[in-house]
Amino acid sequence: MFKRATTRRWTSRLERCFRQSERALVYDPAVSAAHGVPVASESRFIEVKVKPHSVASSLRQEASGAWVAELRSPPIDGKANAELIALVARHFGCRTTAVSIKRGGTGRKKLLKIESD
Repeated sequence: MFKRATTRRWTSRLERCFRQSERALVYDPAVSAAHGVPVASESRFIEVKVKPHSVASSLRQEASGAWVAELRSPPIDGKANAELIALVARHFGCRTTAVSIKRGGTGRKKLLKIESD
């Protein structure tokens, strides 16, 4: 079932976080949080096309499903990236530390990772 860890206490906590299903082991986050084992957060990735030097800052999703961010900041010294992260965090209702740029830090098309708590 599980490979035994070096300490029995950690293994028993870990085993309580999983319940046996008919087909496979299924992770149960409610039991995990109750026993002090950290719960993995879900992540969401969105691809955003950035337009700096706009009149107003906005984040919108087009009919095709693509995200477009219009930013007031210029793309100098990471100002536009910082504004983009703050704008996305405000739009999705999460902390700015939960939003990170995974790809495209210097380009106009960026892949953002949004972690949920």
